[in-house]
Amino acid sequence: VNITSGEIESETPFEVHFIDIGQGDSQLIRIPGATDYTNILIDTGEYKEAEKLMAYLDGCGIKKIDRLICTHPHNDHMGAMSEIVKNYEIVEIFMPKVPDSMTPTTRSYEALLDAVAEKGLMINDLCEGTYIDVPIDALAEVYSPEKGYEDFNDLNDYSGVIRIKYKNISFLFTGDAEKTAEEIILSKGYDIKADILSCGHHGSSTSTSEAFFEAVNPSVAVISCAAENQYGHPHKETLDLLSNKNVDTYRTDIDGTVVMLSDGENLEIRTEK
Repeated sequence: VNITSGEIESETPFEVHFIDIGQGDSQLIRIPGATDYTNILIDTGEYKEAEKLMAYLDGCGIKKIDRLICTHPHNDHMGAMSEIVKNYEIVEIFMPKVPDSMTPTTRSYEALLDAVAEKGLMINDLCEGTYIDVPIDALAEVYSPEKGYEDFNDLNDYSGVIRIKYKNISFLFTGDAEKTAEEIILSKGYDIKADILSCGHHGSSTSTSEAFFEAVNPSVAVISCAAENQYGHPHKETLDLLSNKNVDTYRTDIDGTVVMLSDGENLEIRTEK
């Protein structure tokens, strides 16, 4: 990928926003189409971040979210999602099916289901091979979790792993998928190569195995986490891997919100801090 020091000249660039949402995850992807942008929101951070997230979306002029994606039902990824469903027009929502034994009983999860029911929306299963409709110059592919898979011991491994490509530039979003899920994806031989990797599980050492990293082979990595968080994210092992591979790494705890703009060939990176 050609990272430009200047500004992308496109009138309607492809946009990816890694929103600083504290110790959580939220990415806004805006794909230019024939007449308008298709807005995809992956995760929302915790409930307490709802006001901040909505202020950010409003600042981007967002009124409609075409594809709302919950990578997995942990509060730091979907805590604020009920508020998003209530306050914006939602065209489609996606979430992985998890075994009954792992279905969360959290207030945020119940609130999300209530908000979805109130709007008469249907939750689409987010799993390997799920079709996510995007404009003609783009492609969205889902590699994980395996449909109907029930043997993971950890809810994180049910995370949707999604590659979004626009013309010649590609991003891989991994939620909290850990090494167990990564191994299954690798065993299936998918082409998961991407220019930009959103590191799994906030840069935890339980994700981003070297084998997975090499299959993705990114030029740029982004880690979403809060400063001085209680989990010690990102972990030294992940930072060492990225550093040894000479990957440009951005972190929301250091850089604030990270915005990437592209014409499909070149990449412009802007940071809040």
